[in-house]
Amino acid sequence: MQDGLWDGSGILPASEMAIEDVNNHPDILTNYELRMVWNNSKCAHGPTIRSLFHQIYSEPTKLMILGAGCSSQTSTIAETVPPWNLVQVSHASSAPGLDDRVKYPLLFKVHPSEKVTNVARAALMQKFGWKRAALLYTDDGSFNAIMADLQKVFEQNNITVIVSDTFSDDPKHALQNIKRKDGRIIIAAAFEDNARKILCEAHKLDMTSGIFTWMFPGWYATDWWKVNDTTCDQADIEKAATGSIGFVVSSSTDVDAQTDVSKTAREFTEHYTNLTQNGNYAALEYGPYGYDSVWVIAFALDKASQALTNISKSLEDFTYDSDDIADIIFKSVDTTNITGVTGDIKFDSYGMRIGSTTIHQLQDSSTVTIMRYDDSTGELQGTSNSFTWKTESGGPPSDGPLVTTEWKKLNQPLFYVLSTLAVIGDLFVIFIFIMNIRFKHRKIIKLSSPNLNYIICGGSIILYTGVILNGMITDDLTKATEDTDVLALSCIINTWLFVVGFTATIGTVVAKDWRIYRILTQDKTSKQTIKDWHLICGVSVLVFIDFITMTIWTAVDPLVYEKTSLDTEKTGQDVFVEPYILTCSSKSYAWMGVIMAVKGLLLLFGAFIAVETRNIKMNLLNEAKEIALTIYTVLVLAGIGVPINFVVEKNIDFKYGVTSIFVILGTTVMLAACLFPKVYTVLKISVADESVMVANMRAQTVNAPVDKSTVLKIQITQLESKLKKVEDELHSYKSNGVDG
Repeated sequence: MQDGLWDGSGILPASEMAIEDVNNHPDILTNYELRMVWNNSKCAHGPTIRSLFHQIYSEPTKLMILGAGCSSQTSTIAETVPPWNLVQVSHASSAPGLDDRVKYPLLFKVHPSEKVTNVARAALMQKFGWKRAALLYTDDGSFNAIMADLQKVFEQNNITVIVSDTFSDDPKHALQNIKRKDGRIIIAAAFEDNARKILCEAHKLDMTSGIFTWMFPGWYATDWWKVNDTTCDQADIEKAATGSIGFVVSSSTDVDAQTDVSKTAREFTEHYTNLTQNGNYAALEYGPYGYDSVWVIAFALDKASQALTNISKSLEDFTYDSDDIADIIFKSVDTTNITGVTGDIKFDSYGMRIGSTTIHQLQDSSTVTIMRYDDSTGELQGTSNSFTWKTESGGPPSDGPLVTTEWKKLNQPLFYVLSTLAVIGDLFVIFIFIMNIRFKHRKIIKLSSPNLNYIICGGSIILYTGVILNGMITDDLTKATEDTDVLALSCIINTWLFVVGFTATIGTVVAKDWRIYRILTQDKTSKQTIKDWHLICGVSVLVFIDFITMTIWTAVDPLVYEKTSLDTEKTGQDVFVEPYILTCSSKSYAWMGVIMAVKGLLLLFGAFIAVETRNIKMNLLNEAKEIALTIYTVLVLAGIGVPINFVVEKNIDFKYGVTSIFVILGTTVMLAACLFPKVYTVLKISVADESVMVANMRAQTVNAPVDKSTVLKIQITQLESKLKKVEDELHSYKSNGVDG
């Protein structure tokens, strides 16, 4: 190729050297002289086809074809020549698409396929733990097949291609896209002039620092980065190229190993260097493959010549219609097994040479071989410590910002403090419960309805214990188990405990206050007595409603643990932590809304009764004020706590802290106001003193005037209700034509 692209002229001196060595060899084609007629394809379709047909229709008859160097033109020739029975050997083409035996039935490639380099790229990516890569290549079709194959190889190795972009002449926009996608490992496929353009634009976009790793084809000419054909300084291009990694197919590592051709690898290199330095040819890494390709042709023709004697024919009998001779030549090439200056030469069933990949890096203006990928074993050979990196640490860069997920643990001191308070609360409840059982026959305890007190104690224990369990679920349980069923069950249990505990406590307190309200408002002639079992049944109905609601919720839209990511935090250079929490959630908030609505109505009803009974001074009914205090406290706490739970849902410390404090505070106020005073009084006074106290209380209750304002208000409300009912009945009679 010419005009700043790949220059393949260096193949010619290598091929001519091989022809000379073949003709001087005493045992190869002893009765023949191998000759070569060549044309420049210019890596273009027109010149390639024109040269091909010129050679076919010009004397003498050609036996085989050597070339081309460009994969695109190799495919053009390989598709065209089968009708003329010309077996083709390419010295440089290695595109993955050339392994199609149906499309290219007579093609062999001495240069190993670029597919090998793709596998090597994947192996190196895995070596350094890189899981993300960006691909960049020209859109002229030269690299489409190799990059498509690379994506398949990456997919098979669980490597993500975050962006695959192409460009025609200016890679700026493609590079901007890669930078926007935060691509760090960038694999470029382009000829040398475009590779320099890529590095120039990368320099301008600050994409050549230590956090980026560049990979290019490894077959570029020596000092390819020194050509000054961009808008950047040559020094900037070299600085950008330094540290880049190249991949080139290869087959030999021992330059002094004996070969089946006339020269060792070292001897060839010395001779080839002299020819290119003293001539008008550019030294090329493909030179050795050009030399070996001629030897493959020579050995194949020699083997075919011997095989043709068995059918009384010779190579001179070949014409473009000689299917039988062409078949013998094809089999001779197909069974090639020689050692050339590039190493062992064998072909697979697709005509592709079995080879390996050399991995090198540009270090201090020199290309340094670092590792080798052996395709036959699938292993990387060599030490990765020989790579040099531009990172601050001197080690290999990451494939992107190092983002680690971290489970955000509940603040431990907060959990321990609140759990301790909850345990103290449980002990307080147990103490009150035991005292109620022990002194249930004492008159003061008996007047406070111990059976209802037991329910309040049970609900309080559930609420206090729920504070501890909620902290454990948020903290240790979610970290200790990976079983999503266990986590979901913990969500459900915690929700059930809170709902039942709330209903048992507040429902019972409201029931007590309701009995006071009924006693004040019922007719004096009424003999209806509201006993404890009536109130227990009422509370049981509320709990049963909770049970039905929670059961339907659990069956239809069960609570599950959901992983919620929080804001990413930067902890170092290019190092980030993405904390997450596990929260209980369901598909719809409607269920929680129903639960809250029912509890809200219960609190509002309790608040209404508390307001109506707030001024009662009757000693035997002295729980009214304490109950009112409890309901007001819980109502205020609920009004503040519920919105906070939704607003700060992701702040587990604040959410857990506020919720737990409010539960502990509300429960403690209820116990301290409604139950503890009776226990304290029982412990403080004797049975005899208690009898006197109760007798005095009864006397005060009989003689003391009831707060008339409260009673009158209640009676007025009742009379207004009755009057309204009578008026409605009168209106109904008049509407029906009945005269009152």
